[in-house]
This record gives sequence, structure tokens and C-alpha cells, in this order.
Amino acid sequence: MHVAHRSEISKSVKLERWLLEFLAFTGMHNDVMDFEQNHRDAISENFKLCETDFLLDEILGSVSFLRTSDISLDKRDRNYHFIHLTFQEYFAARYFVRQWKEKQPLKCLALRGGKSTESKPATFLEKHKYDTRYDIFWRFVAGLIDAGEMALDFFQMIEKEPRDILGPTHQRLIMHCLSEVERKESKFIELRAKLEKQLEKWVLFECNLMKSSRLCREMECPENVLLHVLTQASEGEKTVLFESLSGRTTVPFGIIKVVSPWLTNRTSALQYKAILRLLRNYHNNLPDEILENIAARLEDKDQGVREAAIRALGGRADLPDQVLQVIVARLEHKDGGVRSAVIRALGGRADLPDQVLQVIAARLEDKDRDVRLAAIEALLCQPALSSDVLSPYIRSFSEALLQTSFVKHLYWYASDSGIIGTSLGHVSLTGKQHNLMEAVRNLLLEKVAANVKDGHIRLGPANRSLNRPPFHAPSRLPLLRYPKGQCVHPLYQQPRPQPHRRT
Repeated sequence: MHVAHRSEISKSVKLERWLLEFLAFTGMHNDVMDFEQNHRDAISENFKLCETDFLLDEILGSVSFLRTSDISLDKRDRNYHFIHLTFQEYFAARYFVRQWKEKQPLKCLALRGGKSTESKPATFLEKHKYDTRYDIFWRFVAGLIDAGEMALDFFQMIEKEPRDILGPTHQRLIMHCLSEVERKESKFIELRAKLEKQLEKWVLFECNLMKSSRLCREMECPENVLLHVLTQASEGEKTVLFESLSGRTTVPFGIIKVVSPWLTNRTSALQYKAILRLLRNYHNNLPDEILENIAARLEDKDQGVREAAIRALGGRADLPDQVLQVIVARLEHKDGGVRSAVIRALGGRADLPDQVLQVIAARLEDKDRDVRLAAIEALLCQPALSSDVLSPYIRSFSEALLQTSFVKHLYWYASDSGIIGTSLGHVSLTGKQHNLMEAVRNLLLEKVAANVKDGHIRLGPANRSLNRPPFHAPSRLPLLRYPKGQCVHPLYQQPRPQPHRRT
């Protein structure tokens, strides 16, 4: 069996490829994506298909990059379009590059009038380099020309007049095209360095003028440019750069390595928050040292910095045990705001070990209401809670659930598989004891009464056996108040004998 080589395949579909390229370029030149019958007639005539045995509609109907809007119509009456605009831009770029390399003019066909003119590739570039319709087109051109070792000529032509007098649009064009050119030893390396130096100046200029930088926020901004700018920038410019970089969906690790040491320096709260937001957007594993530096910010005196650290740590799957213990140790901090921040940072993880969950459960009896609320929310995020974790704090846990259920849709019920809480998160109370469910049911339901004191409702047996401070409603939840006297939970209320009245 004969296996076709790439060169053989390329030669066998040469006509179809050239037709696709000319079709795509002509469509872009006329701002046409849907090719009607009259468009195809004009293209067929200019492409001189009449001198071959090929029929345009037959070719278009068999090419996988094209689709028709209605296959039920006769081929002659159908309209055709590329399966995505990006394919049209790619094939159009191939036509431009082929003509550039062969030093041949571009055929610019007007589909409406059928008039065809010729334009040198350099002239076409001068005229359309800032046209937004050609943004992706020029990126493809840069990448295809780079493969042919002609990047130097192309970028020299971009740098020629006419130039954008304002400047930023020209820099964006340069930046977008540079992102498609491989960084390697070539004739282009010297010009590339010059272009990147210009871009560095523009980034710093934008930081000072606009107090933000859209240039560095774009994914195409070269990493080399960002690294050099960060080393040259003043403290104010660094803050602007950190803020702008935090708006990117991802940040190169080279930037992370340069930025993270600033977390340990004495800097402004604004910079800390910007750096932490930036680190939050790095989704790969971070070194332990950086994670510990983030954890250290949980103790920052500025609440905004603590919040940023929580979000930077929350949900990270790469927290090693050593770092996890460093974070958990801060639950003993004297500041309630720090303890709350630590629990919220840990609460974003659904795979916490039991020893950590036990420490969080202990905070159900914390003197700070925000800490207690953070603890219950963290526990509700866990897929399973063992009896070892909750047993010592089951009353506090149930009280917190009760009070939360008055303001959120939450329920907790006993079943053969255990005690299950849903709605705020799926929580299963599990354990090795065969009679666990019955034991917990008895603990919660047997002789349960509620005593009102100082306007706060408390659950538990009338004769409290555990010597623990009472659990109060978190500050964000309304206090449950009754006018006077003793109150019993409606579900557990038992009929009481009426006092004998003298008649």
C-alpha cells in the first residue's frame, strides 16, 4: 500500500488550496463572509477556472473548511462560508504571504462591480495595518512569514510611514505580531530587541498617564518586556503594574518569581492586595515559600490584605501539609479577624484532613461571632464529616445550623446512612460506630429544651452536662428573641400539665 508523503498531498490539492486562499482574501478585502452566487462567479472568472476542468461549486462543496447554509438547495443556488472567521483569516494570510515571498502583486477584486486591481503587498500593508478587521490577519501573516525567515523585512515595513501619530495602536500591532514570531537567533533578533525596548517605554508611559496599563494586561505582551519594566518601575508604577497584571487570566511563572518577594518587604497595603490578586490568577502549583508568604498576609493589619490572601489561598489544591500546618497554627492568633480569615481560607478546600477539621470545629465555640460563622460555613463545605470531628461540638454545631436555617434554606435530617445536611453544601456525618445515627439522634432530640436568657435562644438538655460557654448567634444572623418566659423548640415540645386554678 502506497503512503502519500506531505509534499505529494500538497501538490495534489494545490489548486484547491490556492482557490481557498484567494476566496478568503477576496472576502476579507470586501468584508464578505457569506459568498453568494454572483460573488463566486466573479471569483471564478478572475481565478481563471474556466481554463481548467474544475467547477467552483463542486470544489466548494467538497472542501471541509467551508459550509453551506442550506444543503437542500441546488449547488448553484447555495451560499458558502468558512466554518469560522479564523479559518478565513488564516487562508487569506497564506495568500498574502505567498505573494510577498514570490514578489507578486495581490489581486484585489471588488465583488460588487467585478473590477480587479493589483496592489503590492507592502502597499496593502501600509494601507491596512491599523484596520481592526485585519488584526488577526496580520498575526497570521507574522507567524507564516517567520517560518520563511522573512520576519525582518515584514517588521521593517510595519515601522515605516505612515505611522500612528498617537502611538498605542502601533504598539499593539507590534506586540500582537511579535507574539507570533519565535524567539530565536536570526537576522531579526536586533530589531526585536529595539521594538521591545520601545514597548517598555510605552508601558511605563501608560502607567503614569492612565494609572493602569492595558498593554501589559494583554496576553501578547512579551514576558521580557514585563520583567524589564518591573525592575525599572518606581514604587507607584509597580503598584499600577501589579494591578494591571492581576487582570490577566494567567501570568507567566517568570513574573511570579520576580513579584512574590515583595510580599515580605515592607510595602503599601495597595501593593500587597495587587500582588495577592496577581498570585490568585496563577493556577499552576506554587513553591512552598511563596505559599507561606501568602499565608503570612493572613495576619496583616489591613482587612483588605487579609481578604486578598484568603482569595489567593482559597481552593488551591497545591497546599502541602507543611504549609497547611503553618496556616492552621494561625487559628490561635489573638485577633479574631485573623482567625476568621484563616478559616475562610481553609474553607474553600473540600479535602481537609480530620485533624484540621477538628481545629475548625473547635472554633464553633470561639468567643468571636465572625469566627463561629466562618467555622460553620467551612464545615458545611466539606463532603463528609466524621463523628470524631463533630461529637465534642455537636450541640454547638446544631445550634449554628438552627440559627442559619432561619435566614437560609438549610435542612438536616436523620436517615439510615447518617445525619445529612444539604443546600448550603452536602454534609454527611460518618463514623465507624454501627449505632452512630441513633446516638446522634438521641443527643440532639432527647429531652431537648430551649432556655431564654438575655434574649438569646439556646438549645440543649435542661440539665447541661458539658461545661462550655453558651453559643450565641453570629452577628450577621438575627437574634432569636421571645417576649418572656421559657421556650421549647416546637419540634420537641412536650405537653405540660396545666397548673390547677382555684375556682
